[in-house]
Amino acid sequence: MSSRAFNPPSRLEWAAIGLLLLALVGFGAVVLKRSAFSDRRMTDAGVFFRAGWAVRAGDDLYAVTDDNGWRYIYPSVFAIAMVPLADPPPEVDPRPGIGRGVLPYPVSVVLWHLLNVGALLLAAHWIARAIELGHPDPRARACTWRHRRWWGLRILPLAFALTAVGSTLSKGQTNILMLLGIAGMLRCAAQRNDLRAGAWLALGVVLKVFPIFLIGWGLWRKRWAMAAGLAAALTVALAGVPAAVFGPARMADDNRRWAELMLLPGLGLTAPGDASLKGQVLGMTATDNQAPKAVLHNMLHLGTPRPQRPAEPSGWVRAAHFGLGGLLTLATLAASGWFWWPGRDPRPRETTLESALMVGCLACVMLALSPVCHLHYFVLALPLLAALTAAAMDRSPNADLRPSAWLLFGAYVVANTLPRFGDSSGEGFFSLTRDLGLAMAANLALWLAGVLVLARLRRSRPQRPPPPEPPPEPPPEPAAKFRR
Repeated sequence: MSSRAFNPPSRLEWAAIGLLLLALVGFGAVVLKRSAFSDRRMTDAGVFFRAGWAVRAGDDLYAVTDDNGWRYIYPSVFAIAMVPLADPPPEVDPRPGIGRGVLPYPVSVVLWHLLNVGALLLAAHWIARAIELGHPDPRARACTWRHRRWWGLRILPLAFALTAVGSTLSKGQTNILMLLGIAGMLRCAAQRNDLRAGAWLALGVVLKVFPIFLIGWGLWRKRWAMAAGLAAALTVALAGVPAAVFGPARMADDNRRWAELMLLPGLGLTAPGDASLKGQVLGMTATDNQAPKAVLHNMLHLGTPRPQRPAEPSGWVRAAHFGLGGLLTLATLAASGWFWWPGRDPRPRETTLESALMVGCLACVMLALSPVCHLHYFVLALPLLAALTAAAMDRSPNADLRPSAWLLFGAYVVANTLPRFGDSSGEGFFSLTRDLGLAMAANLALWLAGVLVLARLRRSRPQRPPPPEPPPEPPPEPAAKFRR
């Protein structure tokens, strides 16, 4: 790698970096208008703020709704964390300690947006740092914000994921906090602190259950402390904190109701306990669901207006959904090293870049396996975008992306952008790209690129020198003959 990769950014590059960072912060004006100064609040943040008020007022978490009638469907620990941003209903009695002393709703929206932007930038930095920690070039390990490569590994993946980032920020969703948990797991794992890595993964699992799929990476690598850290953090978050706030009885009741309301229906084990969840979260046709089963379901009914399509997919569609997820999982494990066990493989253990590639590929598989995959979920592809960017920069002498890499990332951006112009009617070109799952197809193409790069890196790893053979043992001394 030439020294140009470690030069300071040019003036044009500094301008592009500043413009992107300014756009992320300035996008808060759009979020504020959609949330607080429209005829109807258009973000999900109101659900979280209203749940925070329910904790403060001692009301039922899973009965309270926001101004749109949307229900709270997360574990109680997240509602406890939202107490500082609590938003009381318009009709609440302004009693001391309940209706008073809360922040104005626009202030809460701004603070929530800034929290998400800060978490996004920190997640991008942690992912890049996790990749840099194991780089063979000491200059790459020691580079700082003064170097082009440092910025390229953080800003370029954010630019490629900007469509999903903007969608998440505009909806006030929790996906960026989930991304921060995954980034924290990667960074701690690169530092060989597996206990803390599992604890960081728990952040994503608490918000939406499906990130627990990523613990498969730790189990595949026999890093048992990661699973222990995840279990300990989940115990504290789901039982310890709510029991300290509400008491053990209400903690158990809230966890039971959350399981009945969201966990079990999301796993397909029971029907939703509330019909409104069909349209709010779990519906096949009422949302922008990009899960393979939703895409297959919509393809089978393209000639039918979306509101008139069946609400549930057929059995073979469900089987194809999980079959595809299983095949993608097996292919990822095979690319990373089939039945790879530390101490038995003649190659050194995986590098931090390979770890990021494997986690990124598994994150893409996780999105394909999820029963619901909204368009804003694709912000979780940032680890794989960063790992592919790092691999492409390592193959370039100046740490610049080759035309083939620009073509891949450009096609990914376009395929993620077009479906967002569609609506729920199912009519028109953009709605057709949504029904056909163009964003999920781009996600799977990104997964394929990650798997191919992962397999190439594993094959190119140098073999460990065989251990030296022990010196041959000297022949035993002949026994002395007995003499009289």
